[in-house]
Amino acid sequence: MMPLFIRCGVFASLVCLALACTLSASASGAATITVTSLADDGGAGELGAAITAANASPGSTITFASGINGTITLTSALPTITAGMTIQGAYVIAVDGAAEYRPFYINAPGASVTISGLTIRNGSDEADNLGGAGIYMEAGSLTLVDCTLGGNGANGIHTLYQNGTGVGGGIFNNGTASLTNCALVGNCAELSGGGIYNGGALELTNCTLAGNFTSAAPDPFYKPGVGGGIENVGSATLTNCTLSENIALDVGGGIDNGRQVEQFFHVRRPLGPDLGFAHLALNGRSQTR
Repeated sequence: MMPLFIRCGVFASLVCLALACTLSASASGAATITVTSLADDGGAGELGAAITAANASPGSTITFASGINGTITLTSALPTITAGMTIQGAYVIAVDGAAEYRPFYINAPGASVTISGLTIRNGSDEADNLGGAGIYMEAGSLTLVDCTLGGNGANGIHTLYQNGTGVGGGIFNNGTASLTNCALVGNCAELSGGGIYNGGALELTNCTLAGNFTSAAPDPFYKPGVGGGIENVGSATLTNCTLSENIALDVGGGIDNGRQVEQFFHVRRPLGPDLGFAHLALNGRSQTR
């Protein structure tokens, strides 16, 4: 059974290597690493170099130097995050995948990764067709706070649904993910989960998913275009979240609760004619399989 918990406050609306410096280091080897450049050419002081260093020093914190603000436009994929770390965007940094690269791939079994105050946009999964164009969470625990994910697209031509291809435009989660005060806007996936594809444990608090969508996919065996906002095949809890104008070409405009036998509602007031889920999927209904 794959449970989906919706707490009071969820509602539908029609809205819308080389480091610049190490400030401190603990006995465990964790350090504070400062990014001093918005470039992405493999040089010192860049985000890619900071991630490499933090992978070698688990528990490290990556910050951005005072006066550094703007966009890091990727010219290649960032290093995979393989250790626990914190990345603090300070609300002034965007990581842009240039519609060619995925900003973050996380494979950190048993470790915790926190990303805050960062914009993650225009990511693509075209290099591996795994899905999760903004963030691919393979293993570990991810905490996102005050982040925006927009314009990410998982659109690779897929052959096997189980491979995750064409799913999770903004985020593909196969571990544990907690989002607080985050916005997922205008992300898309070819098959399912325009905003988020969840195959693990997902918790959203005070988050907005708006204008995410799924499009038809050329697959003769699986239904295309489900879960415009979220495709849940794991366990998900939403608290005080807004789902608005998410679209699926088949079912589950807001949420497609993929493999759950019984649905649990922790709601004490009406959610409107679409039950707070289907945001005008073409047939106007949510889906529980």
